[in-house]
Amino acid sequence: MSTIERSGAIESDDLAVQPTTRRVDRRSVRRYRVRDRELARVRARAQDRALASGVPADTSPALWQRARALSRSSVARELGQQLCRIVQEAHEPRRMPGMRVTPARERVLAAEDDLRVLARRLQSGEVVAPHGIAKVRLLLSDGTGPLFYRGSAMNLSDVIREATSALS
Repeated sequence: MSTIERSGAIESDDLAVQPTTRRVDRRSVRRYRVRDRELARVRARAQDRALASGVPADTSPALWQRARALSRSSVARELGQQLCRIVQEAHEPRRMPGMRVTPARERVLAAEDDLRVLARRLQSGEVVAPHGIAKVRLLLSDGTGPLFYRGSAMNLSDVIREATSALS
């Protein structure tokens, strides 16, 4: 699944979002509510990528619905719990490899302090920005990213700090 940025537009296999100066009218969102909720659910990963890259949530009703869903405090708490589990598992003895993709243990231990700061911020109950939550979700789900792929050129601590600052 590729993402291409051209002239301010983000296109991917699942989503094409054209930034616009027109803002979504809240009344029109009600009219498309069922359809856009379904699109937000089906295209969650692509919409998370769009939000994480800075596309404003109010460029489409479906993206606005996705941003609204990500803004729930329960989502932030769950992501914080996942980060805590990752740090905890990095300190446990290595298990036999199973079907689950495991985080890069050495990278997790090196970025432990940053992971804990991010987890505390997510579990604090404070209001979080949807694009910051999208960045955290992508960090936790991208098997080729710095959390899971040992050969990633990205520095895990830098990515975590960027996600933490994006939550504000």
